[in-house]
Amino acid sequence: MHELSFQIYYIRILNSYSMTKPFLLLFCLIISLNLSAQKLNLETGNTFAFIRHSAMKTPYKSDSEFTYNFKVLGKDNEGKYRLECVLQRIWQKEPSYGRVGEFTVFNSDSIRKTTLQSSGLLIPFSILGKPFEVVLDSLGRVDTVKGLEQLVNNSLDIWQAKDELRAQCIQNLKATPRVEIEGLFRPLSEKKITYPGSWTSDNKQTRYDVAGKKGALLMIRQSSSKEDTTYSVQKGDIMLNSNTGLKESSQIYYSLSPKVKNGPSEEIETSETIKLVRPVRIKAVDTAWINMAVRISWMSTWLKSGDEDDSLKVFNAFKKYDPIFRGDAYYVSTKLSLMQHFRSDRAYRNYSKELAKTPNHLLESQYSHLFNKLQKVADKSADSAYAIAQYMSKTPSFSDWVHNSFAQDFLRDRYQKPSEEEMRNFAEHVKKLGWTDEEIAQEQKDRMNSSENSYMLLDKLNNSNNLTMQKTAHPLYLWVTSKDNSKDKSVLMKAATEFGKMSPADLQTGNGGRYALLIYDLLQRAGENKTAARLLDGTINQLDGLVKDSLNTERYAQQNILAFAYYLKYKETAATDSAKAVRYLSRAAELSPKSEKESAHASFYDRVFLHSKDSYRGEYLAELFKKRDRSSVLPFIIEHINANPNQLGEMKKTYEGHFQGESFNRFFAEKIITSWALAPDFVLKGIDGKEHGLKDYKGKWLMLDFWGTWCGPCCQEMPSINSFAKEVEEGKHKNVSFLSIACHDTEEKVKSFFTKNNYAMPAVMSDNVIEKNYNVRSYPSKVIISPEGRMLTVNFGTDWKDVVMQFSKIQE
Repeated sequence: MHELSFQIYYIRILNSYSMTKPFLLLFCLIISLNLSAQKLNLETGNTFAFIRHSAMKTPYKSDSEFTYNFKVLGKDNEGKYRLECVLQRIWQKEPSYGRVGEFTVFNSDSIRKTTLQSSGLLIPFSILGKPFEVVLDSLGRVDTVKGLEQLVNNSLDIWQAKDELRAQCIQNLKATPRVEIEGLFRPLSEKKITYPGSWTSDNKQTRYDVAGKKGALLMIRQSSSKEDTTYSVQKGDIMLNSNTGLKESSQIYYSLSPKVKNGPSEEIETSETIKLVRPVRIKAVDTAWINMAVRISWMSTWLKSGDEDDSLKVFNAFKKYDPIFRGDAYYVSTKLSLMQHFRSDRAYRNYSKELAKTPNHLLESQYSHLFNKLQKVADKSADSAYAIAQYMSKTPSFSDWVHNSFAQDFLRDRYQKPSEEEMRNFAEHVKKLGWTDEEIAQEQKDRMNSSENSYMLLDKLNNSNNLTMQKTAHPLYLWVTSKDNSKDKSVLMKAATEFGKMSPADLQTGNGGRYALLIYDLLQRAGENKTAARLLDGTINQLDGLVKDSLNTERYAQQNILAFAYYLKYKETAATDSAKAVRYLSRAAELSPKSEKESAHASFYDRVFLHSKDSYRGEYLAELFKKRDRSSVLPFIIEHINANPNQLGEMKKTYEGHFQGESFNRFFAEKIITSWALAPDFVLKGIDGKEHGLKDYKGKWLMLDFWGTWCGPCCQEMPSINSFAKEVEEGKHKNVSFLSIACHDTEEKVKSFFTKNNYAMPAVMSDNVIEKNYNVRSYPSKVIISPEGRMLTVNFGTDWKDVVMQFSKIQE
């Protein structure tokens, strides 16, 4: 589980820098205040506060602000200052893990808006608003921090935090918030700082110049620039009170150029501001909410028996918290998520009922629940569905819902009703699941009226004042209107004209490429071939621009639509200009996906609507074989098999049919396998206590399975994987090995999962490096390694067992 960083606000001079953890640099700033030592002079009873703001501007935008209240308690027997410290306020904005362009915000002033995605929040939640003691020596160096660990342990006990998170918190306390506090009181010079004056830091990298004086306040300018250092620029101003020895303000700017192994440096701009202010008014911390929030989160064992949610504990928690937090967004959404964990028809119905009565505003930003609620309501009431869609439109899933779910309602005829047999079969099925006659009757009524409700909702979306909703739905609306009036050429021509005027941005927002090609088909059926051709050319031109935009996160889905558009152009031109037609087909083949990433999830739905294919390489190969162009055919066969390894057998027959007397097996070994990347070496610890390394499998085909106990699809396919691993162990698959790699998991959980399900297969724990080296983008993921040590990633959805068996047999 990814952690947001409530930690480490100081800079280390890095011997090496890992690009996998760039976010740490935002918090690595306080070394800038390393002035030479000068004694503090603090009076007992004095109170003050420090507000510290840090920001990373490029390339990973983050922002944070921490406020600490201090009260001088006096000196101890050794003459050291004792200060009461309270972390009073936190504001933090971090990029959301795995969600491009989204941010997670934590603001202690509005703590109920917090989303508990990060275990990094456990320490601030534990100590927020609670006093602990800081001991400083006379120079301002932090000697000890007392009471922190006890505060954290007390909270972790109340929350029943997971053991691994408890250990993590205690480890992090060595740096957090101690290092933060050290930066606020960084020792000043032992020598008297006077105006004018200057000095350099002990490491000779930073220069300080006393540039001005007003009473006891000294303005000190800091600068740093030295080759072969982590810092390319370091500059700022510090206002020092020479009487108290405290920094009353400082503003430091950095441009960092960390040295990266095996890659270019990436400049990172950061800034830090510290202000000495009067104590911030202590605001009561919402402890009841924090306790509830952590207890029902993934970070706690409070609701569990072993590794599984305990239904009795969960529903007892609902009884306890419903009266208190019924109107709290976090509680409501987490409650719904917990209800989804129980896989039964009764549990699903309970979830659906709870979801139906949940006010929409409490689900804002909870797009999975909004999606489910919208799905249930769309068939019943266009007005209610539109109200939910207004909240849904603020989430990244709105477009997905419109084009990949809602749009399917219009694949059938507008006036088509479910048949009596369908309704009867439905009633018999749900009756066995415990539905009442009243529930069955209502559902049947909704299904009979669902088509008209869908049309009413589409009309509302298309005419909405909400531009996101309107622009997302408009291309769909144009296609539906054209389909329902396919014999009215004026309607088709008008739709084609609108697509011709549509901007690239609007085409992308509304998945216009899909609907333009659907209208192209309607125009051809109506005999309007010239208008159809103009629409196709314009759509190709628009999609081509979108696909070339490397910042376009939807470019691979649009690339697949573009491949189909070129295929349509090939068919359109074949009868009149075969040479030009083949060039169009070449583009369709070139744009066909070569990897799982290029396959794009949304393309599955596009193919459902367009009746397109996932690849046009086969058609292009057929054309090349007609030309007997060997120099073009062979590279394309290699590319085609690498992208579609499940078609190896078919390609073998095609190859041997056209190149009689030549060995496809030799071609596979000498040309195809050698085109794969070398598999990175690894040595990982198995759950059996033994080490497993890549070299152990040399000479055999190795299937790697990247998975985790936290991954639903991974767990669902485990019975099949276990059977395959057993067959490999029994020697039923000659020259094949198998290795399971558990990622983002713990050995304890993996062992428990295997024991519970009686699984027996070779399994190792990831070192958090192998999945990066093997470019694992999703879970589960399969990678095949050849006996020579070269790797091929198998796209999700491909029959990986069949692939590895074909590969192994072809080299027997």
